[in-house]
Amino acid sequence: MAVSFPLEPEHQALLTPVGRLTTSRACWAGCAFCRLAIPSPRVSLPDAPPGLNLDRSPAGGIPWDTAAWLKLRGGLSLREPFEYWLHIIRRIKACSDAPLTAFSPVEMWHFHTQERRPVRELARLLKWAGADFLGPGGSELWITDLPPAWAPYRITPSQWLTVAEAARAADLAFSAGIVAAPTKLTATAEALAVLRDTQPHHLEVKPLVSDGTRLGGLGNANVLHTAAFVRQLRQDLPEIPVYVDWHDDPADTDTIFGSAGADRVLLPVWEVSP
Repeated sequence: MAVSFPLEPEHQALLTPVGRLTTSRACWAGCAFCRLAIPSPRVSLPDAPPGLNLDRSPAGGIPWDTAAWLKLRGGLSLREPFEYWLHIIRRIKACSDAPLTAFSPVEMWHFHTQERRPVRELARLLKWAGADFLGPGGSELWITDLPPAWAPYRITPSQWLTVAEAARAADLAFSAGIVAAPTKLTATAEALAVLRDTQPHHLEVKPLVSDGTRLGGLGNANVLHTAAFVRQLRQDLPEIPVYVDWHDDPADTDTIFGSAGADRVLLPVWEVSP
């Protein structure tokens, strides 16, 4: 496998096993790239499928000890209130000492608008419940120059900035998600300015997996597409760590992504979902 930059074995990214806890498969946002959620009307509260319930975890329990990082993520469901997820977060933190990423600016804005609650209040409650990070969300596509149809309900840079400032005020670390696709993408000038100003804990690169989505004709972002994107990102924002949310064979990815400038490779090892 040829790469367009020299491999540097001494600059290996840290391989980090991740446990995923999916809150809901229902979502009203309808993002074209999503492989996680099932489209659901925004007004279907009584009919929405139930969300994650840790009391109904798979037989044998959850292998908490195998994950060095935990992620609570999911669709935008209207069924469970924010307090329900605070209870889930407290249950998770009682089971594991691993850092916990809980929700994203997209989901925070969802709760802000649906429950008419200040974003700062939601961020303080997340911190109180035990969340360590506010994670990246799929609809944060304002960062790259992707077509609007990919995520018609994406949040704006201004909305993302509001959530980021609320997280900082609550002493809750936050990150930003960036989609890497097989086509050449760049971060917009506006996004680079916002990220330089806010200095998120890290940038999380998510390679596009288009199989089974409306974007299936684009193909998937392979390790070389992703490494090239990481390298460009580190040149644009050298002061912010870069993590890669990898989905495929991890062989040599620590060296390839590390040589491109990535600090971590996040590898899913298990998932619990409704």
